[in-house]
Amino acid sequence: MIRRLDDDSDRAALRRSLSGAGDSEALPATLYRRIRKGESAVRVWREHRGLGLNALARAAGVSAPYLSEIENGAKPGSATALKKLARALEVEMDELV
Repeated sequence: MIRRLDDDSDRAALRRSLSGAGDSEALPATLYRRIRKGESAVRVWREHRGLGLNALARAAGVSAPYLSEIENGAKPGSATALKKLARALEVEMDELV
């Protein structure tokens, strides 16, 4: 069933949701598609937040080489590391796995 957008506020809310504007937790559709295609969710969120690899590593308290391995798929990342990364990225851990 397709829901009809009833008014301008519905259409504006949909545009904000797709672009990520106005909601720090919303991931723009283009970035969501990158994750669906297999790109590292950690990398996508890091770039979305405007952080470099070293900056995120420092903020999360993990080593930059370990973060790089997680982003490149060489290591899955421990639950502890993913929790720290999620906190630093201001997302739920579920968004990263």
